[in-house]
Amino acid sequence: MLWVSFRALPPPEPGWIQATPFGSSILSVAQAPSSPGVLYAAAATGNLFGSDDGGVTWSARHGGPPYVLVTSFVVDPHAPATVYALTSASTRSALLRTRNGGRSWKSIGFEVFIYELVVPAEHPDLLYAGTPQGLYRSADAGKSWTVLAFPNSPLLSLAIDPLDDRGLLATVGGHAAGDPTVVWRSSDRGESWAPTPLVTTRGGLDLYGPHFVFDASRRGTAYAFFSLPGGDTTPPIFRTRDGGASWSPLPAAGGIRDLAASPSGTLYAATDFGVSRGDDAGATWQPPLANPSAAEAAPPDAGAGGEPTPASSLAEIQLTETFYGQHGAIWLDYSFE
Repeated sequence: MLWVSFRALPPPEPGWIQATPFGSSILSVAQAPSSPGVLYAAAATGNLFGSDDGGVTWSARHGGPPYVLVTSFVVDPHAPATVYALTSASTRSALLRTRNGGRSWKSIGFEVFIYELVVPAEHPDLLYAGTPQGLYRSADAGKSWTVLAFPNSPLLSLAIDPLDDRGLLATVGGHAAGDPTVVWRSSDRGESWAPTPLVTTRGGLDLYGPHFVFDASRRGTAYAFFSLPGGDTTPPIFRTRDGGASWSPLPAAGGIRDLAASPSGTLYAATDFGVSRGDDAGATWQPPLANPSAAEAAPPDAGAGGEPTPASSLAEIQLTETFYGQHGAIWLDYSFE
């Protein structure tokens, strides 16, 4: 009689491994909220990729219009194979949709360049689009659109509260150089808007407007961060605890290029030295973000054993169970909690 003994393999050591799909620098990555292992990536070459195993393996996805560069994805909150793709076009190819995981794409007729698209988790047929001509809304998954607010004004960034989809934040720019850029808030799904105290001006925070990240564990809490072109120093993050009615700076959170929040409320920041983590609503960070340098604040596993790690400038971060996105590469993190 032959006895065979099986022993479970130990879990992988904490650290990072590179998992870039072939196709040059990566412009955008996205995760399916309802299926964490389903990921999508767009390359600078125009190639599109998908993964069904959390980024371990990737396959090419085709079928998009030729000569159209996909710049970002928004995955349907409940249907992982339904994805909206924002492109660099301002024609009928400005917004694409797939219902089969990116194997074929169809233009849904939006003819205005889109800065940002958001889809409420509880109302997946309701779409909001921030454009150079204001805020558009569709109630039928993109079949028809109406201008909801800020007609003929550039709406540069947009976010929706995951705990209350009535709450929206938007950044609206002026019509001429030097005009202030104002952060607005809505508590009724965009039907009415009120300006907030967060305003960018020439000579101050003239940064094309902030980007927003809502905290999925703290009602009414959101963060506004600024990403400057050319690698200039970024100002601190601003935080609101009342849906945008008031804002306060977080002095310890400087130099951030991108930001992601986990469902538990932990924040992950993309910086010029890699990734930093905050567990107290942005008050403190590990490694510290104040005056960061790669020499003194890189992640503990940076360069360990000569293995490549994302300890250099990180321009974008996408948070899934085991996945981060870097401009130029994609990395898997086996130490994520």
